[in-house]
Amino acid sequence: VLCYHDLEQQMSTQLRGEVAAVGNREWLCKVWYLKDGVPTEFVREVSQCLSCAVYAPLEIFDRPRTLHIVRRGIAARNGILLCRGMLWGEDFVLSRPLLAAGATAPSCAAAFTYVEVLQLSWADFAAVLPDYPAVQHLVNKARRWYKIKHAVQEWGRKIISDANGGSDLRRSC
Repeated sequence: VLCYHDLEQQMSTQLRGEVAAVGNREWLCKVWYLKDGVPTEFVREVSQCLSCAVYAPLEIFDRPRTLHIVRRGIAARNGILLCRGMLWGEDFVLSRPLLAAGATAPSCAAAFTYVEVLQLSWADFAAVLPDYPAVQHLVNKARRWYKIKHAVQEWGRKIISDANGGSDLRRSC
């Protein structure tokens, strides 16, 4: 890893961006609203915003409003095993935290093995968006979809809660 960082420091900014885009396009294309119609330049810029984190077995990690992508290892979130290439936090595009996954299904995960995760914060992603109106349109569509999804989930929870005499069925991490 240290040798890679030394090599990266010797690259020009453009070459560094191209290497990052080629290495990370596979991961970013797994985000459903970034799959089609996203310019290579956008992928290049966003790839340079990705940070890498490594977690030890049984370590719990949680970064709200952050897209997480598993590169290596196995983690679990809400009873689902996550392995290479799987991601969560796509709803980080929502502006109100109450609508984000943390309100109804925590964004935290637990490492089963040593886990390497790529992370993209909303702040970094949003900083790149203004230069790409077509991508902004895709993100706005995703926001609308997530708002509808969360409204329907809340409505369903309310119906179930009312049917169960008012008990709350939400799960926590």
